[in-house]
Amino acid sequence: MQDKRYVICGNAPTDGIEENPERDLRLRLWGNDGPDKITLRIEDIHKKMCKDVPDAFQDLLEIATYVYSADQAIKREDDVDSFGNNWCRDLHFLIPVRNPGFWNGPEIQQALRSTLGFLSDDEYHFEFSKLKDAPSFQGYLNFNDDGRSFGYPKQVVMFSGGLDSLAGAVDEVLNEKRKVVLVTHKSTPKLNKRHRRLEKMIADKAGENAPLHIGVRVNKNKGLNYEYTQRSRSFLYVSIGATIARMLNLKSVRFYENGVISLNLPVCAQVVGSRATRTTHPRVIQGFQKIISLVAGEPFTIENPYIWKTKADVVEVITKAGCQDMIAASTTCTHTWEMTKDRTHCGTCSQCIDRRFAMIAAKADQYDPVAAYKTDIFTQGRNK
Repeated sequence: MQDKRYVICGNAPTDGIEENPERDLRLRLWGNDGPDKITLRIEDIHKKMCKDVPDAFQDLLEIATYVYSADQAIKREDDVDSFGNNWCRDLHFLIPVRNPGFWNGPEIQQALRSTLGFLSDDEYHFEFSKLKDAPSFQGYLNFNDDGRSFGYPKQVVMFSGGLDSLAGAVDEVLNEKRKVVLVTHKSTPKLNKRHRRLEKMIADKAGENAPLHIGVRVNKNKGLNYEYTQRSRSFLYVSIGATIARMLNLKSVRFYENGVISLNLPVCAQVVGSRATRTTHPRVIQGFQKIISLVAGEPFTIENPYIWKTKADVVEVITKAGCQDMIAASTTCTHTWEMTKDRTHCGTCSQCIDRRFAMIAAKADQYDPVAAYKTDIFTQGRNK
């Protein structure tokens, strides 16, 4: 476990804390630009959707943004020989919120600490204070949709542009003929064109049932990007999805991820705990559901309909729906910083390897161009 780190957010008071710039981290969601400034933008929102967004959901979105940003700004010490002795971090968040009485309550505190602790293998502590001069929620929104999104969607679906979320969108929109909103966290601009291509391909096949799409960006100074694992990303993701669902008077959000990944199965001795992603682990999904239900003040459902599917099963959903041409436009690689226009996958990360084997198992490898992989795991060498 690393030493205690304070994450001081917004204008949170620091009474009783002796700040240490070498130890502590400051983050802000509003005010002038600076090295500690974060920008949160929700795009393609209709103006009618932003009415009566409860304070608790606004707080949730800000808390999740701070947690995600701190996750990237505070580097882990990745010593595989000690099985992650310094992998885990001790994070103490000081966050101003609109309703500190609620957020300091024992039930929500326990739900946050246990869920996030399991999700990222870190120790979390939260102290919430009263937010002064609260920013307008509209400041996070870009009103640039065409007006179609208000009133009729029946489901919010998280859409990353990978094979699993693509299969989920195909299932929802083309197989089940459901009216849905696809929500994407735009973690890197490198994926923007590929996301738009997939959205158009789905829309072309869906016709009048074309899904709506809402994108979310979190931008920050390059000095806040040290840790690439982003284990807390799904907390930001579900908070965004739940807030949009609340805007649409819906009470559920769906992730689509195959069970082999969701169940966090170790592929080798060193890949234990959160070294393998727990993004949609059943315990995490249950924790998210608890948090969002407390925030909403009523039951709220978080689902993963693909928990009992393998990656090959996911690929078959796409091919059986006649959408095999979408496979090449999907992105599975975790090393997005290596991505180029022609080499969209590194070929050697666990997700790329999983994808290659799944394609062969599903007899769909002809739809996944080998040229898109920087390294062909079946014919080329791999660094130890």
